[in-house]
Amino acid sequence: MSLRNKVLAAVDQAFLAVDDLKKTATLSSTTVSSFNFTTGVTVGSPSTTTVEVVKLTKTNPITKANTTSVIMKSVIDLSVYDTLTIDGIDYNIGSYTDNDFVIEAEIQKEDN
Repeated sequence: MSLRNKVLAAVDQAFLAVDDLKKTATLSSTTVSSFNFTTGVTVGSPSTTTVEVVKLTKTNPITKANTTSVIMKSVIDLSVYDTLTIDGIDYNIGSYTDNDFVIEAEIQKEDN
């Protein structure tokens, strides 16, 4: 077994071990196919996929500002999605890192 396969197996085991911390989330985006200049409305088709994530909230002890991020298996191309929905709450996807094993992404609640 290659080292890469060993690390992937370890990631799978880690996600099994955090069973009650995982949440099912939906990644979504809209592929725009046209724009109606008269009405100002874009026409597009939505795209969604379901992933398991672990949601983390970090608090800066000095500023008391919260940063929310998620960790997920590196099984999707996150660059094609712009929204992540967890427990019915929509989050914008900010910066993220993908090391080919896991993805860690910063998320911010969408303004409604």
